[in-house]
Amino acid sequence: MISESLDYDPLDDLTKIFGSTASLTEIDSVLKLTEQYKLTLENGLRESSSKANEPEQLQEEYDFDTLFETIAKTKEMSNTTEANIAELTRDISHLDNAKKNITKSMTCFENLKMLSDAYVSAKKCLESEDYVGLCGPFKVMHSLSVSFQEYKALDEFCKFLNQINRLESDTLQACERVTKEVLKDGENSKYDYDTMKSGVCSIVAADERYKERIVQLCLDSLLYEIKEIFQVDDEAGSLENLSRRYIFFKKVLNNFQSNTSNYFPADWEIPLRLTDSFFSMTSNDLKILLKRDLSDNTSIDLFMQALQTTLEFEKYISVKFSHKYEGKISTCFEPYLKFWVRHQDTTLNAKILTYLNEQKLPAENESLVVPSSADLFRTYRSILSQTFSLIEGGNKSSIMIELAQFFVKWLNEYHQKILNPLLLPDNTAISDRDEVLKYTVLLINTADYCAITIDQLQEKLSEYLEGDDDNIDKVVKIFDPIKQKYMNLVAGGINLLLNRIINKEFEFVWREFVNTNWSNTMVEDYSRYVTTLQNILQPDDINNSTLYKILSQFNRDVYSWNFLDRTIDSITISFEAQIIKLLKPSLPYCTLNSKRQFEVKQVINISEQLLLDVELLRKVLRSLPENLPHSDISAKRITTHIDSNMDKLTQFLKLLVSPLDPDTTYLETYHAITKSKNTDPNFWSFILALKGIPWDLALWKRIWSEFQQSHDENTPLSSSEIIFNVRELQNFIHNLSRVVEPTWKNFITNELKIYEVPRPGFSTNKQIVRNTPSRSSSPKVPAHKLNDIKQLVSNSSFFFKKG
Repeated sequence: MISESLDYDPLDDLTKIFGSTASLTEIDSVLKLTEQYKLTLENGLRESSSKANEPEQLQEEYDFDTLFETIAKTKEMSNTTEANIAELTRDISHLDNAKKNITKSMTCFENLKMLSDAYVSAKKCLESEDYVGLCGPFKVMHSLSVSFQEYKALDEFCKFLNQINRLESDTLQACERVTKEVLKDGENSKYDYDTMKSGVCSIVAADERYKERIVQLCLDSLLYEIKEIFQVDDEAGSLENLSRRYIFFKKVLNNFQSNTSNYFPADWEIPLRLTDSFFSMTSNDLKILLKRDLSDNTSIDLFMQALQTTLEFEKYISVKFSHKYEGKISTCFEPYLKFWVRHQDTTLNAKILTYLNEQKLPAENESLVVPSSADLFRTYRSILSQTFSLIEGGNKSSIMIELAQFFVKWLNEYHQKILNPLLLPDNTAISDRDEVLKYTVLLINTADYCAITIDQLQEKLSEYLEGDDDNIDKVVKIFDPIKQKYMNLVAGGINLLLNRIINKEFEFVWREFVNTNWSNTMVEDYSRYVTTLQNILQPDDINNSTLYKILSQFNRDVYSWNFLDRTIDSITISFEAQIIKLLKPSLPYCTLNSKRQFEVKQVINISEQLLLDVELLRKVLRSLPENLPHSDISAKRITTHIDSNMDKLTQFLKLLVSPLDPDTTYLETYHAITKSKNTDPNFWSFILALKGIPWDLALWKRIWSEFQQSHDENTPLSSSEIIFNVRELQNFIHNLSRVVEPTWKNFITNELKIYEVPRPGFSTNKQIVRNTPSRSSSPKVPAHKLNDIKQLVSNSSFFFKKG
């Protein structure tokens, strides 16, 4: 039964009803029973609602006349009581008002007597020039006179208040006269410290307006001579005499502090107020002078002299007030700082001329960068530091953009005149390999250092523009092209070392490979070409290794490991290219008259020998990281890279070494290596041609038919995952697709589904350099990102280094 409780939870009953899987068959009965119960409840609700809406019959009549009569009697009684209370308290209220008036009158007469006494005393003290005695009565008179302003409509009070105002005015004039005399004569004045500080200054302190009037009088009197002498329309007020203005003010300030400041309260801070007024006055004059004189092409030397003098004066004031005063005059120069920045062109031009005549190679035990590069950025650091001091607290954006353009201008000059000539042009023969090697590594180190330091320079400017995203973007766009230029130098230097130094050494190895008698290969020992390669990479004296000379001279380990990566790829790709060149069929294709250089059995023998050679090559390459600076992570990555390349070569050779008879062996091997039975006909044809199979159409059809009979849903490996020289495959397919013999053409087009393709652009040397596989986690040089590199090539920051 469903509970009628307000806290009823239906889940409890549902759990009991459907306690087992079998109970689900009774769900229709439960629904029917629930619907009946619902109808019963609805009928009960309707009956209860109809009963509740029936009007109730009054059991008895209520007497409303009696109720209204009682209310009227109560109201009448209330009015009578209120009248009696008012009669009783009327006299009491009158007495309270009288008491308040008497109290107010007594207070007024007492204050009036005090005001009158203070007025008389103040007048006598003023007449006798007793300013110390005047202080007390004056303060009382000034404060009480304010409270009598409400009685000003009365003639007697108005007359008295006017007399007080005249006395206050006379007192203020007397205080001004005393102040002027003290400022004029100082200690020789007839007024002593007590008269001035405890008298005059205390009197005017009664009203902030009076105090400010006296302070302004002091400032005007002290600065009067400066205003009169150094007017912008006179020679004395010109930029040439700006230093005299500062000297004059120093004298006024020092005289005041030495002889007069004791006459005034310290909390008035008159020296600071005086300095602030001078700064404001001088700033206004300077704005006029700079606008007028710079428009007349004033000498930049005069501008620099005025700027330097102003900076020295600001430093003097800052030290004098213990760095409590932060006013600036130099901000007036900000709109014209571009002249100052451009003036640095003279300095940088002289430095570039010096750099041209300097020795490019650094001294021993120094970082392997051109010394002038460090000097250039030290100069930049100095200019940047001076600029920051000039624009502190002022407008930053325009001068930061100007600085960025200035820096980039001379970085371009340095790139063009100092570093770029160090890169040997492609059409220039190498006469001294060691000399080229030394200067090229120097170029790479220096260009890398410059690129990193340019990033630091950009970050410093952006940091100063924090929050100004638009101008930060402008700075980034200004620096990006020059950073790319320096990174292009790095890439050009590395390509030169790889292509014209390292790969040149390997040319003899590949000539030996070509000259090997592969027709009569006996798999007994390593081939001569691979032992020659071993001698080049692992000479008895490691210092005779060209590769080691290069790797050991890079200033940063990342370039050593990266270059070793590139060298490993170059060797691997060249090795595979020589294998393909040795085994690929000669033109024309698909004709029995075109004999193959090697038969299938010979190719198998050659591949077995090559597999043996690959093992020695793996061993040699794995030994190369031992001569580099120790780094477990980098060494492990390089070893993984070597193994990956060698495994790829091995898999390729296993395809070649697998015999065609019986065909099932080759079929299984091919499927295992390519990871799929759904064979790519392009790659299948290429490998079959390399294996030395004759151009026997029936044989090709039979092998292809066997391949087609097996199926696999796995995604096959792409050609680039099995071989490095994909363009050799593309070149082969291009030639194969151009076969015109009808039966072969039909087989190639309709069964292999190979269609004519354009001949790919092909250059072995370029391929080795530009299509290097990238398995390494270290950044490749052309795509190098400098923003994440915070240390320079010498493991110390040139740009932020002091000195």
